[in-house]
Amino acid sequence: SSPLCAVASDAVGTLRIAVVDEAGQVVPEAPVYIYDHKNHFVAARENAGSSLFALKPGEYRVSSALIREVNDPTGGVYKDRYYTEVARALVESALANDLRIGVEPVAK
Repeated sequence: SSPLCAVASDAVGTLRIAVVDEAGQVVPEAPVYIYDHKNHFVAARENAGSSLFALKPGEYRVSSALIREVNDPTGGVYKDRYYTEVARALVESALANDLRIGVEPVAK
């Protein structure tokens, strides 16, 4: 694990996360999940697509996954599953960081 700089306890950086589809469009219903370097769950946003988080300086893992119901032309409904690879983000004190993560269909 990498060393973290010593900062005041109220020092934060911001991380703006946008979840995008294969065409690069923001997916508004995509949740965002953030874990710290110790695997502790830090934050989540449901149905945001693009979210701004104020976080303590450090390294974080970010991901998203969702299920969409799709109408079949024959009248049925099926579910498409999407996920992102886990992205790593380094948040530094008083800095704004942008991260775009792309959802991809899960192989059927």
